[in-house]
Amino acid sequence: MPHTVTLFPAVDATDPDGNPVRRPSPTGVASPAFVQPRRSVGDTAEATTTARAAAYLPPSAPELDAYAQLEFTGARWELVGAATAHDDAQGVRVYWRADLRRVT
Repeated sequence: MPHTVTLFPAVDATDPDGNPVRRPSPTGVASPAFVQPRRSVGDTAEATTTARAAAYLPPSAPELDAYAQLEFTGARWELVGAATAHDDAQGVRVYWRADLRRVT
């Protein structure tokens, strides 16, 4: 895969009030990936633009849910929902696909 990303899988944590929460791990894991930019969505009412992309990850990548994040080209991306596993006809995992929205 042509790109290298840093994955921040979700972890269980506690907020300042003692409530259980899920958030991206403070420690990232490097992974090969193919990141494909998608058309950005612009909101003319707020004059903002949201960058979007899809990331294709190897089967060895950790399972990522909606609380995970990914770092690519110096920017942080959050997952739009959980990553989707894609298996072959024999049930062997081939790759993960994650829809992304840029955070920073």
